[in-house]
Amino acid sequence: MKKIALYILLAAIGLPFVSCSDDDDNPVPSGINDDLFSVPADATDEESVLRREFHDKTGIHLLFSEILKSTVIGKDANGNDIIKNETIDFAWDYNSDNSGLEYEMVPFEDDDLAGKRKAADLFVKEILPHIEGSTISPYSVLLTTSLKWREYRYDSWSTYTMSCWRCLAVDVDGWVNSSTQEESDAWTTAICKNIVKDRFSCWSTEAKPWTTISINAGAGEYLSDLFDDWDRDITRVYELGFMSYRKTSRPSYDSLPYEDSDFNAFYDAVFGRTQEDFEAEFGQYAKIMEKYNLMKSLIEQTGYKF
Repeated sequence: MKKIALYILLAAIGLPFVSCSDDDDNPVPSGINDDLFSVPADATDEESVLRREFHDKTGIHLLFSEILKSTVIGKDANGNDIIKNETIDFAWDYNSDNSGLEYEMVPFEDDDLAGKRKAADLFVKEILPHIEGSTISPYSVLLTTSLKWREYRYDSWSTYTMSCWRCLAVDVDGWVNSSTQEESDAWTTAICKNIVKDRFSCWSTEAKPWTTISINAGAGEYLSDLFDDWDRDITRVYELGFMSYRKTSRPSYDSLPYEDSDFNAFYDAVFGRTQEDFEAEFGQYAKIMEKYNLMKSLIEQTGYKF
């Protein structure tokens, strides 16, 4: 009797799994195998040729619109097409759904092929040599004439680039309209800094060797706790390995920057100054040079080439 009851129980437990094996109960998402980034093989218009050649040369898909695919799915009450757009969706990422993302993006005019070609050529010339073949190279790049974005928890706008796991959007205005090589170079540097920082920041695992040094040196500490006779002599800060400190109304409350601010200062220095220029100012301070050289080395380990 106990065996019969056991068989009945096992059968009852197994029934739901048997039922779920039916194909009708396991729907497959539509479009799961669609390639929305490649140029159709039969497309021969000038923009399609440009995009195809760009991918052949760089291995990166080239886009000029965040709409990847448009499909007519029906008619509205007035007989007009109802269109469903598949977009890049910059708010979505592997680990989060940043539903608070707000951005403004201005694409090229549809018929501005000359502008699109110039922007694509500039990306290949100015950016590709720094990231080619590395893990920080994007899957696709969307070139725009204007771009700014912010997350819901921040008030300030970010510029130059915006990214998600499958696309890097780049504002090329500073290249296309720059009047001097210095302006163009500054735009290039800003874009490169953003590309690397998407994968390498103060909080990333790869940065731990650097942040450990900063924390152990006193990041965030009151200088009056580190020096009994703190007199606002900046060279004492340099000797600790920091390039600045937070000055308050009273010296006793002056403090060293926290590790994230310290990280950003050295990160900006590596990208914004030549090593010769940096050494001319800080070369005599061993701890500063140690942090500068380590920062540069860790950036290079991402695959970035200076």
